[in-house]
Amino acid sequence: MFSLYHEGEKYIQSLMGVGDKAESLSAMIQNEIPSAASDFLKRLRFGVIALSRDNQEVYTTLVYSDSCFITEERKDKIHVSLKYHDYIPEEFFEVEDVNIGFIGLDFEKAMRVRINGFAKVERKSISLHVQEIYANCPRYIHKRVLQPKLKDLGESSLVRDTNMSAECMEVIKKADTFFLASSHTVKGVDVSHKGGKAGFVTPLSSSRLIFEDVPGNNMFNSLGNIHTNAFVSLLFIDFEKGDSYHLQGKAEIKENMYEEKKHLQVAVYCESIVVIKNLFRQDYLLESLSRP
Repeated sequence: MFSLYHEGEKYIQSLMGVGDKAESLSAMIQNEIPSAASDFLKRLRFGVIALSRDNQEVYTTLVYSDSCFITEERKDKIHVSLKYHDYIPEEFFEVEDVNIGFIGLDFEKAMRVRINGFAKVERKSISLHVQEIYANCPRYIHKRVLQPKLKDLGESSLVRDTNMSAECMEVIKKADTFFLASSHTVKGVDVSHKGGKAGFVTPLSSSRLIFEDVPGNNMFNSLGNIHTNAFVSLLFIDFEKGDSYHLQGKAEIKENMYEEKKHLQVAVYCESIVVIKNLFRQDYLLESLSRP
């Protein structure tokens, strides 16, 4: 039987006993932008992008605006303005057919849309050709109310390291949200939102962290990718200070049994990190966590 899922996704789905549920959801994955998603993208103010040239190592960057920053050229192509964004490695600019994953998220309404495809990254915008698009459930999205004006921050700076600093580890300990980018050699790049109570991600050392995968849409896009390709990129945001933390490394899936149920944890071994200070200027008021 034909399936939209690759071998890694099907393996994790089978491991967790949700293969039939996942297949029943596959119809929601489309190759053109449906009208509801089109309306959502026009209102969008925040997104995270994952980029890869070889479907091995992946990089994350956040994009945002105080007004609409996405325009739809046709049902399978959008343009993403780069007026406000953070770190994009130089190697991705002016290259045809960069593998890309995108997630657009409205924190206040607990809505998100994921897009996978290929793109050309230019200095002022990204042209994104859609191969897959679908909406995600609202689980584990912390309600943040976007304020109308961008914050005034100090001079921005970029710091590279191979390990997490004490400051970085503290941000991760307090995080209620992060974004996980992964890739598959054929299916391309994916980026997903991960949320939970503060402390759901645990730094174990300056080079290692762990988090538990919580029940979601049963597709297991990220863990399926990790099963076939360990390279990942994690993005943490300090919403108060306007700092972003981009971790690259390799991930390992761990199986645990408790309360007579199988649970999956993901351990990430950090190999490099880029910290961007004072660049994320959106101003949010944190309200609550959506119903799990």
